[in-house]
Amino acid sequence: MKRNALFFCDPADWQRVLLGEYALTHTSESELMIVYDFEHLGEPLLKTFLRALGVKSKLKKDLLRVFRQSKIRVIKPNLKTIVYSRMQILNYKELPNYIEINNPDFSSIYPNLVNITGRLKISVSKYSRAIRQERAKSRGTLLALMQLNFEGIDQAILVNGRFTKSLTIRHHLNSLNIPLKILEYASTQEKYEVFEIGPHSNFELGEKMRLAWSAADPGTRDVIASDFFKILCDRDPSAGVSWTSAMVKNSVPEIPKDMKILTFFSSSESEFVGVRDQVSTEEFANQATALNSLLEITAGQDWVVYLRRHPKRPDSENLDVEDEIWEQCRMHNHLIEINPFSHVDSFALAFQSDVVAHYDSSIGPQLIDMGHPRVITLGNTLWSTLDDFHNLRTKQNLREYLNNPSDYLPDVRAWAYFRAVYGKTIQNFVLDRKHMSWRLIKSNQ
Repeated sequence: MKRNALFFCDPADWQRVLLGEYALTHTSESELMIVYDFEHLGEPLLKTFLRALGVKSKLKKDLLRVFRQSKIRVIKPNLKTIVYSRMQILNYKELPNYIEINNPDFSSIYPNLVNITGRLKISVSKYSRAIRQERAKSRGTLLALMQLNFEGIDQAILVNGRFTKSLTIRHHLNSLNIPLKILEYASTQEKYEVFEIGPHSNFELGEKMRLAWSAADPGTRDVIASDFFKILCDRDPSAGVSWTSAMVKNSVPEIPKDMKILTFFSSSESEFVGVRDQVSTEEFANQATALNSLLEITAGQDWVVYLRRHPKRPDSENLDVEDEIWEQCRMHNHLIEINPFSHVDSFALAFQSDVVAHYDSSIGPQLIDMGHPRVITLGNTLWSTLDDFHNLRTKQNLREYLNNPSDYLPDVRAWAYFRAVYGKTIQNFVLDRKHMSWRLIKSNQ
């Protein structure tokens, strides 16, 4: 019998849904599910007090009842471990002035701190409470893991894999050579996907894209791909937001005359701090490095380079999270920066540009589908294999292309089709879209 270890990490219903769906779908005579409930580890005392008064997730209560009916065992850490994890919140020791991505001592908490603070370089004095709480979660989780016997466990299952508790579990289980699967939302919030590497791995996503495209009916897949490109111009179905809501149609900056125009479309840098594929030493390490190389190549020539920053979410605070990462690029006087709050029409600007560049942005395949013949990619993407000719990963390749730009339109339909359909439909839960809340179908059984 295959023994699976599943981990409840964060007290969020969407994570419970994904883990619960996997457990209920895969429980059988040949598969045993053991659920470890780590939700209380490192959580603030107020939340724990409210739960003790009965302010609990109804979905979780229903899910635990169905687990019992399905003979799925649920294990919680002992009280001493839970108390220890909360005491760690008060621990001020061993904290530097700043926490950044290259600090290995904080690798398990950094990605979630970026989500919480909206910063890539995190000031300890300003965000000490959040830092101490995330560290408490990580240390409490590690202590709980050390007390468990994983002998006989064939694989573990996590949700997302980059939040503090799940990332701590991931690092620990990797050290034990226990195979791991990661669950994440897929093309919509009513679908999920199972990953071997992780939901942020372009290598794995690219392989899933290739298989999905080859298995689909040729006529149907073309229609779905075409429809997805139309939808994406107004709204990102997976994120549920419109990145073009602030744009004014055909609004572009004043384009300098007698100059060649290159526009670099940035991605949201905070999305790159998850567990991703390793970047080869011969490739651009990140999008700021890629843009800086591009600026160095075009310096002193007849190029003007626009940096079109990634638009802000409509519901986000008026905060420029990624301002500091572009500092190395601003020394070049032929760079014109368009901020995330700008009304500039990205598509209109692209079609007034001689060359469009990006690192890993969805606007790349969108512009190709619209007919822009000079879209170059400077980083590894899930659709890199579709545009190998214009996937320029070294400074030398980039220099050779910019010296003699050529037209090329790769076929990006596979990317659009995959983005539109991938994932397994959630069957044991129903999403109330009006209130964005989940209900377990089997709760009354």
